[in-house]
Amino acid sequence: MNHYIFPFQMVKKDSKIILYGAGTVGRRFYSQLEVTGYAEVVLWADKNFKEMQRQSLPVKAPEEILHVKQYD
Repeated sequence: MNHYIFPFQMVKKDSKIILYGAGTVGRRFYSQLEVTGYAEVVLWADKNFKEMQRQSLPVKAPEEILHVKQYD
């Protein structure tokens, strides 16, 4: 089984980030960020957002990135 660890060393603590991708890696990263509170995910986007939303994940369309005012 592959384990995917969010690259904490590459992201400043308390950053506001956009996470792109809601596949296996994106889900693991999102989960780690939620549990640790290390950084704030201001938007989670994926091209298959409709399927992700059907799975009750808070994933948005990639076009929504254009509307995010503040992120690091």
